[in-house]
Amino acid sequence: MRQFIAIALVGLMIVIFGCSNSSNAIAELKAELDSTKTELDATKAELIQLKELSGNGSSTNLDAVSQSGFPAAFGSGTWEIGVDIEAGTYVSRRDTSVPFNNPFCSWERLSGLGGTISETITAGLTDGNAIVDIQLSDIGFTSIGCEEWVKR
Repeated sequence: MRQFIAIALVGLMIVIFGCSNSSNAIAELKAELDSTKTELDATKAELIQLKELSGNGSSTNLDAVSQSGFPAAFGSGTWEIGVDIEAGTYVSRRDTSVPFNNPFCSWERLSGLGGTISETITAGLTDGNAIVDIQLSDIGFTSIGCEEWVKR
């Protein structure tokens, strides 16, 4: 009986101390998440400001867009907006000089990266030629069978 009580007390101590450490870990993760969200909000605000400035025709603003660190072109795959690619208008043209080229181009603008149909904002299936306007509010963009997407 004493052995059972001792084991029970040790178990209780593990639960109590284990839970307090979990609370600290959760608090630390929440603080890190809040910090990351603040950084993301600041980055989104900068992107919105950059987009607004580039729309006024100033060459200095257009130079800032081209030096943004994002690729001017990308291929098929899933891309996160503001991380992998920037918002904007992109064109994909089918290369008719290539024999056995895929005649179809499927693309989707995404509100999330979970891979569910409910995250599709809009989608298209074309003959290989497509123009897509990716918004700052989009979370992701995915395409299959398309040629290289080039920023306009």
